[in-house]
Amino acid sequence: MTTDKIRLAIGEHIWNFWLNQNNIDQIRRAEKLLRSEIESGLRRRPQDFAEHELLCKKLGVTVQLNLK
Repeated sequence: MTTDKIRLAIGEHIWNFWLNQNNIDQIRRAEKLLRSEIESGLRRRPQDFAEHELLCKKLGVTVQLNLK
C-alpha cells in the first residue's frame, strides 16, 4: 500500500502521531500489540491493517500477519 493510501485510511490524527514518533521501542511495542490484535481477530478494519503497515514501514520490516 502506498503511503498516500495509508494516510487516507488511518486519518490525519493517527498519521501525524506516528509520523512524529521516533521512539523505536514504542513503535515496536505498538506493532507487536497491533499484530497480535489483528491476528486474534479483535481488530480487522482496513484502518487497522493500514496502521500496522505504517508501523512496519517505520521499523523497516516486512508485514507478516498470520490470518488463519
